[in-house]
Amino acid sequence: MSKKILVIGNGGREHAICWFLSQSPQKPELLCAPGNGGISKVAKCFAVEPEDIQGLIKLAKSEKVDLVVVGPEKPLAMGLVNEFQKANIATFGPTKEAATIESSKRYSKELMLKHNIPTAQAVVVRSFNEAIDQLSEKFPIVLKADGLAAGKGVSICRNFEEAEAVLRDWFTDKKGKAEYEQILIEQYLEGEELSLFVVTDGLSYQVLPPVQDHKRLLENDLGFNTGGMGAVAPTPLLTDELLDEIVVQIIEPTLKALQSEGKPFQGILFLGLIISNGKPYVLEYNARFGDPEAQALLPLIQVDLVELFDACTQQKLSELQKKYHWQPHRWQTLAKKGYSLCVVLANRGYPGNYVKGSEITLPPLDLDVFLFHANTIWDEKSKKLTASGGRVLNVVGIGNELLETRDRVYRTAKAIQFKGKQYRQDIGKKVFYHIESEESLRFGATLTILGSSSGNPSPNRNTSSYWLDVDGEGYLLDCGEGTSRSILQNNIDALKLRAIFITHTHPDHCAGLPMLLQMLHLSERHDNLPIYLPSDKIPVIALMLQHMYLIPGRLSFQYLFKPLGDEPYEDERIQVLPFRTNHLEKYREYAEPLGIVCKSYGLQVRISDRMLLYPSDIPSLLDVPNVLDEIDLLLIESTHIHPNQVAKIAREHKIPRVILTHVGTNREEQVPEWRALGITHQIPWFEVAYDGMEVTF
Repeated sequence: MSKKILVIGNGGREHAICWFLSQSPQKPELLCAPGNGGISKVAKCFAVEPEDIQGLIKLAKSEKVDLVVVGPEKPLAMGLVNEFQKANIATFGPTKEAATIESSKRYSKELMLKHNIPTAQAVVVRSFNEAIDQLSEKFPIVLKADGLAAGKGVSICRNFEEAEAVLRDWFTDKKGKAEYEQILIEQYLEGEELSLFVVTDGLSYQVLPPVQDHKRLLENDLGFNTGGMGAVAPTPLLTDELLDEIVVQIIEPTLKALQSEGKPFQGILFLGLIISNGKPYVLEYNARFGDPEAQALLPLIQVDLVELFDACTQQKLSELQKKYHWQPHRWQTLAKKGYSLCVVLANRGYPGNYVKGSEITLPPLDLDVFLFHANTIWDEKSKKLTASGGRVLNVVGIGNELLETRDRVYRTAKAIQFKGKQYRQDIGKKVFYHIESEESLRFGATLTILGSSSGNPSPNRNTSSYWLDVDGEGYLLDCGEGTSRSILQNNIDALKLRAIFITHTHPDHCAGLPMLLQMLHLSERHDNLPIYLPSDKIPVIALMLQHMYLIPGRLSFQYLFKPLGDEPYEDERIQVLPFRTNHLEKYREYAEPLGIVCKSYGLQVRISDRMLLYPSDIPSLLDVPNVLDEIDLLLIESTHIHPNQVAKIAREHKIPRVILTHVGTNREEQVPEWRALGITHQIPWFEVAYDGMEVTF
């Protein structure tokens, strides 16, 4: 008779656990509470919530369950394992007392300091005024809520104003929530982070492959803090020498400390580590598998999960290690060779408010690609799969080569369809840099902002241009007066320039064109260079160039004016789509003397599944409301558009990233105004651009 196993939880982590339990040669009968649309394919799901401890015990008894596996942290902190143990049901996971290492940041910090486990220094405060008094002049600092805060209890603050805003929110707006009653003000450590998982039965332990998580919503670790947008394993950051140090200084002292305090730990001990100046420090402990780290980790280990979990509940892990010749401090002894990469597909608006119920279309999966459901619902009657939460799906691939594995994962991620899909396109980038040359890596597109600093020649205005790098070729969006100088200063290869797009004939947008063309001439360029602009502006630009003494015949290459019209410019990598606006007053002085009806344009740029929007002004935004719901990146020139309007549009349409570029001479006045309107206490939803700033999207 097969073993009955109940998995508690409903996310991507629990789907991965259920999937790999189902691959056991023991062929267990799987149950899950409450499960999701993907889990229902491998386990029988029951509508019992993870916090309903009595309901879960009743379910386990009625189904005569042999083993319970707990996925999420909250039921562990509530004492679910204690209650199952009282009911004589074997349970994989720590008791409430042992799980305090995660449920109380204060306790875990005190434990580390008491037992000389390397960690950042910290103080505990219990009121807003006490916290303000404890803030030092040295920033950044880290603020941590004492209790479980659903992934929202950590904030890196880079100045006093940000710290004050977070503390006011936690102590005032969240007053009464137990997790925010005590706050840790912690030393900020600079370095690279990794997640290390240790499976233990309370006596013996086994290290599992190291994982690197990606917490921030956007590429290059920008944007809101999330539950995790992807993971890659193993990370070469963890050498055997470094692991030996972690074992001696962190893993063994932690397990011994818990044992000595009467809180023996059985289950998964999750070490959130940072490697600072070559030394490991503990950022946090968790008492369970991470999500999405588990999705990346589990496909790599060559283990019968049923046998592993059973051995831990019976304190027989050492017997298993002898049987399979595992070395406790060497994860390689139980792992496949190769890499695993997980990309999270999230709902638009996550980690804030998002729309539920979008129908999901799934493609056939490539070989060695797994799809783990995080928040989905399967309707058996209609045969439809719908999105039911913020993080919707996890696409996971394994393979011998990381670049090839990444390609398969992203090919699948792109093919999956549901309204509002968003995902990071740089998962594993840091790992790649450890194993590959930088020249061989391409992650989406990089936007370099040119000429936005106060060092431009004009005393009255700054100019902004944007160099879009796609697969090593450049596309220039507008050509301000500082563009050529910025191209040189930022080491951009102008010979790779493939096309120029001019949005309108305001000097801010085209005054640098003569200088750029002369620079290309001096670079001995010989091919055609298309300059795209709306057809009714071609005479305007041509006349401006003549007045600026740029004579085409003296150049060693041809530049060709090409109308955008209403048709997009396309090649295999990029689409540039113009859109009209009725806001023309500030352009008529340039167009009317030439007898030309001038229409102002902005540009949409689509690369793969990502959309960049560069509007000329707010009316141009209002002309394209359907586009606003797809935008990943919005570029704004603040001297033309009031921040109140942008704030309203960005919030209504849940635009995840806004960059303020054309700040001009009003920089010192405008930036505080924008910050006051747009700041969240974790990271601003907008960024203030500077000359040469690179943005990957």
